[in-house]
Amino acid sequence: FRGAERAFTRVTEIDSSYADGFANVARVRVQEGDPDGAQEVLRKALALAPNLAKAHYFYGLTLKTQGLYDQAVESFRRAAESYPRDRVVRNQIGRLHFLKREFAQAVAELSKTLEVDPEDLSDVYRRALEYGRAYLAAITTNDREALATMERVSSDLANSADLQLREAGESQLSESMESAGRFTEAFGVISASNDPFSAMAATRLALLAADRGLIDHAQNR
Repeated sequence: FRGAERAFTRVTEIDSSYADGFANVARVRVQEGDPDGAQEVLRKALALAPNLAKAHYFYGLTLKTQGLYDQAVESFRRAAESYPRDRVVRNQIGRLHFLKREFAQAVAELSKTLEVDPEDLSDVYRRALEYGRAYLAAITTNDREALATMERVSSDLANSADLQLREAGESQLSESMESAGRFTEAFGVISASNDPFSAMAATRLALLAADRGLIDHAQNR
C-alpha cells in the first residue's frame, strides 16, 4: 500500500490538476484504514472535479466508517448520479438504510441491484432485503409469518461476520422478541450487543423487566 500511495502521490505532484490522482491516493488510504487521511485528499479531488463519482464513493466509505450514515448516503447518491446502475454503490446505499432502520428505502435500493443483476446480491444483503420486506409486511398487516421471518432473518444477521450488520441484527432480534412478549430473551440479546442503538433499548427493556417482576435481569444491566 505504501508503495502505491507514493506512486499516486507522485502523479499529483507532477500534475496537481489531475483529480483522479488524488482519488487514487484516497483509495489506498481507505484500504489502510485511514479515513481522515483519505478525506484530506478527497476534498482536493472534489475541488478539482465536483462530479467525480469515485471520489464521492470513497468519501462515502470514509463517512460510513466514522458512523456518519446520513452524510455517507448523500456521498453515495452523488456517485449514483453518474452511474445509476452501479451495483456496488446501490448496495452501499441499501446497507446504510438498513443500518438506519429505514427499511422501505433499503428494500428500494437493494431491489434496484436485483433489477440490474438478479444474481448480484451476496447472502447477507439478500437477508437484509428479506428482513426489510418482512418488516414492511408486518407493520401494515401484523402478519404472523412476516413477524416470524423478521426474527429468523435478524437471528441470521446476529451471527454475521460483518460487525455492523451483526449488531443491527442483534438489535432487531431483540425488538422481535420484545414484540412477542419474550422480554427476558430480548433483554439478554440486547445486553450483549454493541449496537449504537442498544443502550437506549437496554434501558427500555430493563424497565420492562422490572415492571414484570424480572428484577434480577434489570439489576444485572
